[in-house]
Amino acid sequence: MAVKKSDLEGLPVLDIRQVSPAQLLRLSELFDEMAVAEFERLPRMAGCQARSSLDAGVSRILGLPDLGTLRTLLASEPVVSNRRV
Repeated sequence: MAVKKSDLEGLPVLDIRQVSPAQLLRLSELFDEMAVAEFERLPRMAGCQARSSLDAGVSRILGLPDLGTLRTLLASEPVVSNRRV
């Protein structure tokens, strides 16, 4: 898959300098909790309970909206799903 550098520059990315120490601690705790979780392969990410839990935790900690719809859309992408359009 080819992506132009100009496209990458426009993507929103977490500025870790803006994450508070309390948020960093909570993210670290979430990482420790999820370290033993079993993640489905990417084509099955839409129904993966571990990915759902990770997304929910990150959303809660960083004050982001629910990522479930985004995860479902990403799982349906041909490159991820291995399905033709």
